[in-house]
Parts: sequence; structure tokens; C-alpha cells
Amino acid sequence: MMSASDEPEDMKPYGPVRVALYASVGSNQIDANAALQSQLTRLRTSCWKRGWVVVAEYTDIRASGCARTGLISMTDAAGNHPRPFEKVLVEDIDKVSRDAMTASRYIKVLEGFGAPIGLMHPRQDDDGWLRRTVGRHRTVLRDTRKVGQGRG
Repeated sequence: MMSASDEPEDMKPYGPVRVALYASVGSNQIDANAALQSQLTRLRTSCWKRGWVVVAEYTDIRASGCARTGLISMTDAAGNHPRPFEKVLVEDIDKVSRDAMTASRYIKVLEGFGAPIGLMHPRQDDDGWLRRTVGRHRTVLRDTRKVGQGRG
């Protein structure tokens, strides 16, 4: 009999991993809705191949300076109890934000809620990039606090 630690990473003792999808496109694309649907199709296919169950989909058509209502709604949902999903799947980290500080904030919040972000096409260095980004974010916050306290 397999113990829980012997089970494949993508399977839980109580069934497949519940996943939320997040897709975003720029508003400057010629057919943003078609691009969004194409991205969601690729994400759904990736989940299907891994045996994951898609339980929610969040989307944004980004315009400069506009709030990302889909990303905010997804983050809010991750904080609910019981949590509706265990992972978030995005095509690439720049779909969350192209700004490293903003991306690291969302990564840490979602991880804190127990719903880490996974990348559909992880580059060889993506895990390292995520760790470095979050680490830089902590360093900037620490240095900002020191400056604010007159130590910097």
C-alpha cells in the first residue's frame, strides 16, 4: 500500500489537485478576447494532462493603470475557508505582473493562503527567479524600514 508521501506530487489523498486558472492579456491586442480564450485553452489542456481539476478561472484584459479585478478576485477567493483551490496556474509569471515587486507580493500572498502559483511553461530558472524576486522584495522592505528609522 502506498503511503501519502509515496503519492505523486499532483495527487492528494482525497483526489486530484483543485486549480484556479489566471489568464491576462494586454488591451492593445487586436482581438483581446480571442487571445484570452486561447490562453485559457492552453491552461486547461495543461491541467488535463496533469490530472488536475479546474475549479475556477480568473481573467483580466489589462489596460495601463487599471485595476486587475480578476487577479484581485482570485486572491480574495484564495483567502476563503475552505479554500476553493490548492494551486493557481498561469502561463508565465508576467501574466501576474511584469513588475517584480508586484509579482512577488501576489506570490507571497497566495503562498500564505496555501495556493502557490505554478507556471505552465516553467523556464529552467523560474523557481530560482521566484525565490530571488521574493528575496529582493524582503530586502527592499527591510532597507526601507531602516531608512525610515534613520538607520540608512
